[in-house]
Amino acid sequence: MTATATLEPVGATSEFSLCVDVLTSGPDFRRADSNGDGTVDISDPVFSLAFLFTGGATPPCLDAADANDDGLVNLADAVATLTELFGTGGVVPLPYPGCGVDVTADGLTCVTYTECP
Repeated sequence: MTATATLEPVGATSEFSLCVDVLTSGPDFRRADSNGDGTVDISDPVFSLAFLFTGGATPPCLDAADANDDGLVNLADAVATLTELFGTGGVVPLPYPGCGVDVTADGLTCVTYTECP
C-alpha cells in the first residue's frame, strides 16, 4: 500500500511518498497453546510431543504450536513451553501470554483458533 501526504511547514510545501507494509497472517492466536484449548499448560507440550512422535492429532494452529517462533514445530517448542511454565520464563515470544497475530514471516499457518475474542 502506498500513501502520499503533503506537509506544509511555515511558508513551504513539501511532498513525500510513504510506503506501508500491512501484515496479515491469519487469525489471532495464543503462542504455545498447541492443543488450542485457550490456555497454556502442561497439556500443550504433551500434545506437541504426541503429534511429533506418536502420530497424535495435528495442532489446529501450527503457529500456536511453534512456541519458540522459529518457523518449525519440533522438540524445541515443547522445551520452550516447559521452560516458560516451570523454568525461567520469558522464552515464548508474542503473541503470548495474550492473543495476537504472528508478525514473523514463516511457512506455518493458523487454520483455526477460536479461543481468542
